[in-house]
Amino acid sequence: MITHSRCELHAHSRLLTLGILATLLAASAAARLSAQEAFPATHIIVASSRTFVPDSERGVGIGFMNVDQVAGSEQFRITLLHGSSPISQILARKHTPDGSDPVLQAFFFPDGVTTVTTTLNAFNVEAFNALDSNLLYLDIRTEAYPDSFMVGTAYAIPSAATYEFNGADVTPPNNGTSGSGSGYLIYDSAAHSARYIVNWSELGDNATAVEIHRGSIGTNGPRALALPLSAGSTMSVGTWMGMSDTDIAAMKQGALYITVNTASHPDGEIRGQLIPVDMFTASLEPANEVPPQSGTLASGTAYMALGSYPNGAYTLAVIGAYGDITDSVTAAGLYLGATGNTGPLLATVENDMPHHLAFAKDIAPTEITADQVAAIRSGNSYLNAYSPAYGSGEIRGQFVAAGTNFFLSETPREHPAAASEFTAQVDRNGAMAQFTLPESLAGAGARIAIYDMLGREVTRVPADTRFVSVATDGLANGAYVAQATRGGAAPAVARFVVAR
Repeated sequence: MITHSRCELHAHSRLLTLGILATLLAASAAARLSAQEAFPATHIIVASSRTFVPDSERGVGIGFMNVDQVAGSEQFRITLLHGSSPISQILARKHTPDGSDPVLQAFFFPDGVTTVTTTLNAFNVEAFNALDSNLLYLDIRTEAYPDSFMVGTAYAIPSAATYEFNGADVTPPNNGTSGSGSGYLIYDSAAHSARYIVNWSELGDNATAVEIHRGSIGTNGPRALALPLSAGSTMSVGTWMGMSDTDIAAMKQGALYITVNTASHPDGEIRGQLIPVDMFTASLEPANEVPPQSGTLASGTAYMALGSYPNGAYTLAVIGAYGDITDSVTAAGLYLGATGNTGPLLATVENDMPHHLAFAKDIAPTEITADQVAAIRSGNSYLNAYSPAYGSGEIRGQFVAAGTNFFLSETPREHPAAASEFTAQVDRNGAMAQFTLPESLAGAGARIAIYDMLGREVTRVPADTRFVSVATDGLANGAYVAQATRGGAAPAVARFVVAR
């Protein structure tokens, strides 16, 4: 069993801590996921109270969501504990440099429930844009705190991440800076691309360059990508298009790192290693217990993150929120076992504050076996919470793998799109559409025609290779259909959205 005593790992083993993420999204209608029903998540959502809220009134929230930009919808589950005062309004706002932070959408959380699952079918383009740039946050208001009670920012689930990097991570270390930062990549194997978001603060001077390099922990390597940088900026967001096989392999092996450079530190004032991350989400319900429990309205939501270091070490975090438990949680744990079965305890999860469960630990290679890691990655782990009235467990949730995970087994998991499929992806600046064609539709005489939603052809380009990039500067914001054709081969269709 993994205990909370921390093992001694390299200084870079700070990938996942209890404060990884801070965000919330809320619902417009009440609906509960039944039993093991779940969905692969694209975002993890966590909420916390404003600092001025007294400890006795503080709230917590954990959730996850799957965002479909093409369909303009968002499926999500959220458990939200907000004290005795009902939520009056939830405002989706966009961070802006001038602090005006416009409201993009408003939501209402139903009274009398702690867990909501539903789908929003009117998530607008501007909200998607802000979400993809880490600029969307939720301003959650209650009747007791009408100006703001809770707040948070939504983060996409990464494939590789560094949640904390600073001068000590530079090789050799730069201990004379207060600078820090975070960053992550979200990999799409079908498009040979990765979305990136990098943030930094408190540097000695303005950043002069932000770069991704090839290199393992403690070594320096060549630059793989220079990220776009605006004067005075503290963020870089975009898509790494056309990744080489070398870069993809390095990303999966934890052999990429980010540097933020300044005039006085041209090789990096701060640095962070990008570590492969597997994320999982769980719907905690009485019906998931073995045998199923009845007579309780308890529910909860949780997520788990497993970071993999090249030396065989791991970092593991489990975070959850629950409500309506009978009396109180007396114990909770992460177990290994398939849906409908019970299994051995892997780690004790603490009830560290009311309505909140937490575990975070760096794990040495000797503390976890390959079979245990494989069980986690294959969906054979679950979170169970106990109460005095339910000694065998009151709520349980099986951890479901996120869609961005590299590993569903010991072999890296590839994107579900097969080589025979035609796919389309637009970079997060809305400037370029990247198409991946099947072998049968690429080569001499192949074409990609793009149509708007009224069926009008807006452009046509040759497709001499399997990977084709098309500038979208001539396309208005909206949804499009691309059709790939070549000679007598059956055509293929892919949808995409341009949103700037």
